[in-house]
Amino acid sequence: MTNSNNVAGIIFVPSENYKSLISSSKCGSSPPLASKFSHGWESSASHLYHGAMQEQAIVLAWDYKTIEVGCDLLCREVSLSILNSYTFDDILIIGRKAEYRGLGVLIVLDTPSSESLATESRSPHVIKI
Repeated sequence: MTNSNNVAGIIFVPSENYKSLISSSKCGSSPPLASKFSHGWESSASHLYHGAMQEQAIVLAWDYKTIEVGCDLLCREVSLSILNSYTFDDILIIGRKAEYRGLGVLIVLDTPSSESLATESRSPHVIKI
């Protein structure tokens, strides 16, 4: 399905009704997040936030690696079984199911701080990789 060498990151931007997905839980933990700035997306792990943040997303894959915590969160939200490990194809399927249910938008990034593929990827049925 997908050549993971061409995908540096996969994020999921929750719709307005599902912003609670990116908030901290009762115990204070939060899912891995990416924030969008004027120069592109930055992972919460990078701590390189500069400028005004425009939106936040759950990180499902970053820096060419899958992020299980983010994938587990989205799986639970769409009533799918949590996997021991995720492939990029698994993440795309989970993300598309979440899009179909109206939870938000899946975005595929060709570089961690780039949204060059995001325009095509914001359409629920088209991914150009």
